[in-house]
Amino acid sequence: MTAEILLRPRKLTLQDLPFLTDFGTISNDLVHFGWSAKKYRLKTPVSVEIPKLLNLGHVDLVRYALSLLSTKPRLLPFVLNNHSLIETATYLLRLHSQSPMSLYAYTNAVWQYCERIARSPDEIILDVKGEAGLPDPKRIEEHRRSLKAFLDEMQERKLSRGYIRGFRNRLRTFYSQNAIELPRIPLQIPRATYKDVAPQHVEVATLLDHATLRLKAAIGMLCTSGMREGTLVRLKYYHIQEDYERGISPIHIHVGDEITKGQYHDYDTFIGPEAIEVVRRYLEARKKGGILHRHIGPEDITADSPLIRDEMHDDTRGTIHAKPQHIGEKQLYKLIHDVISKAGLLKPVKPGHSHYTLRVHTLRKFFKTTAVTEGRMPDSIAEYMMGRSPDTYNDIQSKGVEFLRSEYVKANIRIRPKAEETAFETLARLARQLSQDPDKVLNKTAFSEPHRIVVDQSGAEKQYANIILEKLKELAGKS
Repeated sequence: MTAEILLRPRKLTLQDLPFLTDFGTISNDLVHFGWSAKKYRLKTPVSVEIPKLLNLGHVDLVRYALSLLSTKPRLLPFVLNNHSLIETATYLLRLHSQSPMSLYAYTNAVWQYCERIARSPDEIILDVKGEAGLPDPKRIEEHRRSLKAFLDEMQERKLSRGYIRGFRNRLRTFYSQNAIELPRIPLQIPRATYKDVAPQHVEVATLLDHATLRLKAAIGMLCTSGMREGTLVRLKYYHIQEDYERGISPIHIHVGDEITKGQYHDYDTFIGPEAIEVVRRYLEARKKGGILHRHIGPEDITADSPLIRDEMHDDTRGTIHAKPQHIGEKQLYKLIHDVISKAGLLKPVKPGHSHYTLRVHTLRKFFKTTAVTEGRMPDSIAEYMMGRSPDTYNDIQSKGVEFLRSEYVKANIRIRPKAEETAFETLARLARQLSQDPDKVLNKTAFSEPHRIVVDQSGAEKQYANIILEKLKELAGKS
């Protein structure tokens, strides 16, 4: 008779988790968490038993669970006290997106449902499986009806169809990761309750006029690169260092998959001359110290320095630390939202609606509209530069950085409208009138060399204008 082969759970010790002291203090078999990962003081500290952290068995799972301290701290003990939620968290970490926001969204959905039915997550699973540990079809049907009734209440509260559908899917995932397949609950097809509209040039220009230097840099990068705000806040100086220090425009940014939404793939994008100029002024101010914030002294900008840094200094968040921290995604959202309001651009999509026509996320849509509609950039390339996954993703990436740089330059992405037409635009317009595609006239060798930083891009445009001019002369000679 052979012995049963089982992988014994790994046992962690406090020596495996030295980072716990970064979040709080340890005493009497408890960890008292008072700080988030960004060193922000928690308004409501939480405490958890050390054995419950050690029982997770994996250091990365402990770190993943601690990400809840940055969103909703009270969810941390909620997860650790329920094996069923630990199973869900393990699934999100191992087989899903690994996103801290996903952990928050799934856990918070279970929290809301448990509050409504006055049962803990483990009690819910036990009610379906019983002491035997096998799902009871009758109990499964009862739980399906219970969840449907809760979803009906959400519809009665006029929550959006998309929100309700997402809530249903998260609850079904919670059940399935605990070996319970809950039957599908039909819902109305989600529809957009409001449509995102790309801001106009004059709106973005007004926004910049009311923003601080740090926010000018952030807004300029969002508008000229198309990246998500969640990606922007994770950028370090090394992402722009090579092109920035060599004086190359536009600046290439390679976005690794580890800082993208969902962490599915990496991509490449660029920032234009207007964004480069405000980033330069912002970095110079940080080096001098005392300009952006009276409590922040001169900063030594290194490759690992956050590109957009945190400047919080109050009793709630704690004092500024010697090592610069990245600005938080929610913090950036709030600051830009405040600037939108200050600039008089905070307008609801319709009377009484809680969503606004100009929001932080719509700034990246400015890039798409400007690049494709005004700059004639192929839609697939614009999608790629925004971090999406067009069907031609591999083909676009394989063409290389300089090909993408040339497409970006040709799109001529600007924030502030120009007072007059440049020579390049005049000749490009004439070429189109003669049924000539300017993009085809500009052969590949025209874009083989990077272009030096010139805020109005006049150097690059003159080069392209000369190429089109020679082609027009050639056409005139043949006529």
